[in-house]
Amino acid sequence: MRVGFDVASLESEQLTGIGVATKSLYMAMGPIENTSLKPMLKISRFRKADRIAAHIGARPQFFWPWKNSSTPEIDVFHGPDFRLPRWSNVAKVVTVHDLVEFQTDFNTPEFVEHAVQNMKRMIENCRPDVVIVVSEFTKNEFLRHFPTCPAAVTVVPHGADHLFPSSRQLGGPTFDRREKVVLSVGTLERRKNVGRLIEAFIDSGLPQRGYRLKLVGKKGFGAEAELAKAQHPSIDVLGFVSNETLRELYRTSAIFALPSLYEGFGLPLLEAMAWRLPVLTSESSACAEVARDAALLVNPLSIQEIAAALNALAAQPDLSLDLRYRGSLRSKEFTWANCAQKSTAAYEEALLRFQFRIFKPKTSLSWT
Repeated sequence: MRVGFDVASLESEQLTGIGVATKSLYMAMGPIENTSLKPMLKISRFRKADRIAAHIGARPQFFWPWKNSSTPEIDVFHGPDFRLPRWSNVAKVVTVHDLVEFQTDFNTPEFVEHAVQNMKRMIENCRPDVVIVVSEFTKNEFLRHFPTCPAAVTVVPHGADHLFPSSRQLGGPTFDRREKVVLSVGTLERRKNVGRLIEAFIDSGLPQRGYRLKLVGKKGFGAEAELAKAQHPSIDVLGFVSNETLRELYRTSAIFALPSLYEGFGLPLLEAMAWRLPVLTSESSACAEVARDAALLVNPLSIQEIAAALNALAAQPDLSLDLRYRGSLRSKEFTWANCAQKSTAAYEEALLRFQFRIFKPKTSLSWT
């Protein structure tokens, strides 16, 4: 089976979120038997090809998204970042990581309406045969907005082993000798609840006990307001960091906190668990689904609850040890090899659905 794989999300030198997932899945697909993955890029993004090739070690093939006459020799096209071409002569798979653009709490009403209409047009005009979602939470969100979508909707969780530590790295500083650092990783924006985490850290009294809060991630929507109280002497806003620096932060920190308001998956949670950090996260969205009983779950709207949980992780070694053990086991359930196997199954289903669909007349679609 020949699969065209859109690599447009690898344009940036600094990969985060979807870019990390796209690269990790592409690299994991190499050993899959009977599946040939071809990196592809829309012709209008020609100037980004060298940067993408540096990430994956292969130069992408270019395509026109509107013309069947330019369709390469593939059986399935996979758009891992919401986008698809309008071709009618190949099966198509699209990945939906989250629907945060549909949330009025984090976007203007005009932006939300534009995002909804874009998704409608993508589904109606590009006609995916399979929609991959990364969690049950995202699946429910997608079907709530598009209950009549004719594509199959299947859950394929991300892997987390792209940053897994070696045995030697885990054999570094023992846990009771780790630095007094509360680490948080994710885009610095409103939906990540950075502002409440900062307030909770200050209110918890941990700074008086020598702890520091380190915030890792690019600035996003509402970053200025969220970071308004980050001038505290015990808070470090590190911005984007390299994988090497991130591994070192995971290796030496004592607590991981991500009390997000909205997550489609929550990859940093599993990264932290793999490095045997006790994790504090939200009881809402996909955070609880991914973490299960391997994290301390809090109401993300309650500064007091977040502060109490930080204190508990700092003051109760038995609780931290239990969560470190549970988290390490939980993280091992998420590998990119498993993601690649499930993605391959989605490609096979898409091909079967496409072959069946081309003999059926097109039906009109209705939307909520």
